[in-house]
Amino acid sequence: MKKNYKILIYLLIVLLFMLFSFFQWKLELNMTFETLKNFMVNIDFVKQWHYLTFANSKVFILIYPIIIIYFGIKEFFKIYHSGVLYQISQRTNYKTYIKKTFLDIYINNNWVYFAFIFLMLIVCSFLFKNMTSEIYLIGFGEINYIIFAFISAILSILFSIFILNIGLIVTRYCKKFSIAIIVSYISFIAFAIVSEILIGGIISSFIKLEGFYNSFSIFNMIILDGNVYGIVIYSIILTILSTFVVFKIYNDKDRVLVEYE
Repeated sequence: MKKNYKILIYLLIVLLFMLFSFFQWKLELNMTFETLKNFMVNIDFVKQWHYLTFANSKVFILIYPIIIIYFGIKEFFKIYHSGVLYQISQRTNYKTYIKKTFLDIYINNNWVYFAFIFLMLIVCSFLFKNMTSEIYLIGFGEINYIIFAFISAILSILFSIFILNIGLIVTRYCKKFSIAIIVSYISFIAFAIVSEILIGGIISSFIKLEGFYNSFSIFNMIILDGNVYGIVIYSIILTILSTFVVFKIYNDKDRVLVEYE
């Protein structure tokens, strides 16, 4: 898939879910458009941005892994399982190609939720006039909303890389793309449950900090509804470990190329 075409698709998806968040909000308020227009003048911009972008966008967060795995992994999946990777390895250094390909996958697909967060911020700044400048961040206290948005956006990049790594791991062993998408998503959801209930439960029983249990919810890598220090550390660990696993399972050229069929 051409890069510019994929960027356009991603932007259309982001805009679609932005509209969905606003439409869902309107339905919740059960207002006419005229009443809604008057209501928007008096509502707080920062609080409404936070609500629309995080609390009211759960559908996007749940579907997001499927979207970036599909568009992010599809081309490499075809190259690997069609045997083209074997042909490429005859003309160029295998490890160099793998590193460059995976880096391109990360760079070209990790910005989507980042864009969603800041486009929502820009749109809300035009729609809602009243403004407070601070948001409460567990473990840190009141911070400027721009800093909150920046932290969430940066962590959304790590969130995206972690999801892409799951897709790449599954691609290594799954021969059919549609099945790989399903297995990747189920693996993501399964890990999210284990992470929050088991890992979060065990670690938070030893570390008694405000919101620390919620830090192990995968979705809080974006929503930030947990101890910010725990979320940041856990996000970095997950990204590093999953990336290590990806490069480890693709490291053995002979084995990878033999098992593609």
